[in-house]
Amino acid sequence: MKTKENHRILSFCVALLCAIFSNAQTFNITEVPGHEYSYKPSLSQRLNGIKEVIVFAPKNMSEYDKYIYPCLANYFRGLGMQVRTKYVKYKLNRDSQPYLETVWKTLDESLEDYWDNSNTLLVVANNVSSFGKATGHVENTLQIYLIDPVSDFEWTVRFDLPNKSDKFDKKLRSTISSAYNYNSSASHSPSYYKTGWSEFTFKSFFNSNSYHPLEGVYEGDNYKIGVKRGENGKFYLVYLSGATNANDWSAGDVKAILEPTATPTAFKAKWYGKWKQKMNFTVIFKEGLMTTFDEDKNQEAYIKLYPAQASQSASESDEWSGTGFALKNGYVVTNYHVIDGAKSITIQGVKGDFNISYNASVVGSDKNNDLALLKISDSSFKGFGTIPYSIASTISEVGEDIFVLGYPLTSTMGDEIKLTTGVISSKTGFQGDVALYQISAPIQPGNSGGPLFDKKGNVIGVVSAKHAGAENVGYAIKSMYLRNLIESCASSSIIPTTNSVSTLPLTGKVKAEKSFVFFIHCSSTSNSNAVSYASPNIETNSTSPNSTRIIKSPSYKSKGDGNLSINSITLTPTSTILDCSSTNPLYQGWMNISRDAYLQVNGIKYKLTNVEGIAYAPSVTSFAYPNQTLNFKLYFPAIPSTATILDFIESPNSGWKILGLSLK
Repeated sequence: MKTKENHRILSFCVALLCAIFSNAQTFNITEVPGHEYSYKPSLSQRLNGIKEVIVFAPKNMSEYDKYIYPCLANYFRGLGMQVRTKYVKYKLNRDSQPYLETVWKTLDESLEDYWDNSNTLLVVANNVSSFGKATGHVENTLQIYLIDPVSDFEWTVRFDLPNKSDKFDKKLRSTISSAYNYNSSASHSPSYYKTGWSEFTFKSFFNSNSYHPLEGVYEGDNYKIGVKRGENGKFYLVYLSGATNANDWSAGDVKAILEPTATPTAFKAKWYGKWKQKMNFTVIFKEGLMTTFDEDKNQEAYIKLYPAQASQSASESDEWSGTGFALKNGYVVTNYHVIDGAKSITIQGVKGDFNISYNASVVGSDKNNDLALLKISDSSFKGFGTIPYSIASTISEVGEDIFVLGYPLTSTMGDEIKLTTGVISSKTGFQGDVALYQISAPIQPGNSGGPLFDKKGNVIGVVSAKHAGAENVGYAIKSMYLRNLIESCASSSIIPTTNSVSTLPLTGKVKAEKSFVFFIHCSSTSNSNAVSYASPNIETNSTSPNSTRIIKSPSYKSKGDGNLSINSITLTPTSTILDCSSTNPLYQGWMNISRDAYLQVNGIKYKLTNVEGIAYAPSVTSFAYPNQTLNFKLYFPAIPSTATILDFIESPNSGWKILGLSLK
């Protein structure tokens, strides 16, 4: 069940306060005291702070197991505790001696992901059966392990297995506890730090203030995290979203405190784990990625989402470089992060001539998909000549051979264009991003913005990033997203459509196409021809790329069964914004939105890039009362200005879908 309420004045005030907060550069760290045991308590004492008991039973139950585990669960229920039984893998063990045979089971799987509360008691039992071969006598000894995983406490009780359930219950009451009275002072609630900053606060700060190159919003497999340097010079990792145990984490809580080392981009970290338990981590920043290493050397990569930065940050150096490639009429494609922060851009290598530099201006950009469209603005420019490749409009398959041309690490590898080869490893990129290919061709800084070619020499993508935590894992933006940008801010007429190299060997393709792959030089200082963000100098039938259009109460052809309304659609040169609302028909309702939600225009999908007023799944935004209406906004990339109709789809199985939305 999903839905939202319209408090425009409140929303405006919140946004204003956040802006004031961020502009004032106030990043306050507040300690929240908790209750943690400095000693191992008795089992009965800790039991009174437990909120849930999980009994782990074997998936394959013996006759003894069918007696033992229900009795264990019923014992804890009889005390008045909340109990769950989980069926997991156990391994059968056997020890055979001349006169005695012993059989027992041991747990054969990790219990790490099974509990949902930091005050959970895990119960694992082991029945040891001893059989006297000469006497035929059988003895059953039960060992019960009671584990507090967050505090890292463990208690063990052992006794001969009673043969009746009432005797079994009596034995448990005498060895574990005969009563349960929940007391919050016996529970575990770790101390931690909080900041009060949300993702919106971070982005507002970065939009209006200078910042350190390591600061930003990062996302990994489990969490979205903000990185901010405090007034004491230390870096703080701030939790923003993603925790499955949402009762233990709130946006703004400190996830880690970084301690500097002799290496400026490597840190020792006091890390707060899933249940805010204190752990020792190592954190390394490199090329837009933050990689964490836990105490067991397990690692997780977090990719920087915001703010976008050039391959070599302008705040670190006045000059940096990347790669780009030609379209028709003097247009050049590169990554947004290559030109971000540049006050001057020059292009070298046109027709293979590196002695001439041409000034370029930014025609359009797509921050979310890391794309930028440039145009050479020099009067001396005479054109590229006949471009030998086409830009693909379809998706390539996994396993297809590819090659990359670019100018990586020019300071150490020289200025000559470099070729790398590989295959498409996956049709989705980092964390399953559908806008990206994963490729095996080696990628280095400076390759950013270069073309990804298929085996026929067609451009199928734009090289974007390298995975710092893995060898020969790179990412490239699919060409369909490039076509979206071109159609939104220029015209499809500048897209090359003729391939003249498909029958040539790889050496022939490289020789023909390298003259259309360029060295992009950027500087954070202005020259006489400073970068301008210009409208394209071509005639089209589309709306001006600098205009904004709002369609109020758009009509539609069909609608799913979810409580969703689209109040207006705003079309800008850089984004498409849906102003939505949902009404709660229940006493206690909630709503959220999948990160995979998308718009579909002429068969092309435009993936959700940001939200306001609604939580990403699995987190939820709750309604306060029945029939409450909540308003929220969904942000998508810009769609072609010639589009007349679009579909909104959260997911194929969601009731939140509205098809045939009119843009007239």
